[in-house]
Amino acid sequence: MNTNQIEINSNEKTQETQLTSKEKRAIYMSQLRGSIDSEYRRIERENNARAMRKKRSENPLYREHERLQNRTHMAEIRRKNSEYRQQEHIKNRHRMASKRSLHSETSSRTNNAKKSTSTNNNNNNNNIINSIYQTLENNLQSSHISFIPYQTNFDCYQQLSNNTKQRSEYELLHQIDEYCRQHDTGSSSDSNSRSADSTPSY
Repeated sequence: MNTNQIEINSNEKTQETQLTSKEKRAIYMSQLRGSIDSEYRRIERENNARAMRKKRSENPLYREHERLQNRTHMAEIRRKNSEYRQQEHIKNRHRMASKRSLHSETSSRTNNAKKSTSTNNNNNNNNIINSIYQTLENNLQSSHISFIPYQTNFDCYQQLSNNTKQRSEYELLHQIDEYCRQHDTGSSSDSNSRSADSTPSY
């Protein structure tokens, strides 16, 4: 017995002396149950092996019958597993289809909301343009400005309004007024030049 083993035994004895009687009895019973259980399992294994050898010796077809039972049992387990996998696959497909339909419905609702918002914005812009034109027409009826250029180039003013959404109504009116004045002046000069060209020289 070497020095390490002596030290281990002395430590175990020291620990045992520090235990109470109940703790010592509990340790002894657990060791006894462990040894009894291990002995019982050994005896049971031997008995089972002896019985199987006896059955195989009495009936030569017992092993083949046992293999057939095992194969049948494994085939049943595989069939159940295959059915379970198929059911899970179907459930997953239904779940994914419902998710896709929900996503498409949500996307369509979002797109419809965006379209309605865009349509409302366009209608509001058209209403603003019409109100601006009506205001100009009411306020400047007696002015020298010709409204024919504005009416003819209505798309130009609509584009101008769409590009200046953040501007105030006064600024937009001012731009339209300036454009009408310039166009009216150009039309007058063109008409004067045409009249001068058509005048015969003596």
